Amino acid sequence: MTAEAVKLRPWRPEEAGLYVSSRDETVFSFTTEAPQLDEAECRSNIEAARADPWQAPFAICGPDDRPVGNVAVVQRGDVAVLSYWLAPQARGRGWAVAAVRAATRWAFDTWEVSVVELEIDPANQPSVRVAEASGFRRHGIRLESACGGAALVFRLPRSSCPAG
Repeated sequence: MTAEAVKLRPWRPEEAGLYVSSRDETVFSFTTEAPQLDEAECRSNIEAARADPWQAPFAICGPDDRPVGNVAVVQRGDVAVLSYWLAPQARGRGWAVAAVRAATRWAFDTWEVSVVELEIDPANQPSVRVAEASGFRRHGIRLESACGGAALVFRLPRSSCPAG
């Protein structure tokens, strides 16, 4: 799927090395991405995700179709939980907003979910701005989250998602 200069597509197993090398300290600080992830484990994770109908990891690709980040969607009942990161060279271009919007639309079009949710570390203000620019509204604070501590919870209900 393509949106505003970015394309989302499934990760390819042969891109595992690129996935591993694209992450930096900012990604490690604000996500559950493991710094010790190696290419073989990443390739295995990509293949396992392809077989799981409740998760969808997408490569965020620039105009040249080269991955510059990741957006993952996981279904938990009637909620889709979305997470994302961009490589340093891709930040500040509006690509995270475009990717979040496209992945949100994909979740609503693909699964019977009523809301898409983001958990954001309170110190990650660029990600807060991405959530707000993508149409998400702050819902509350979760004291224990996938972020590894307290997280701001942002939600976008199906009824608020623009038609795709």
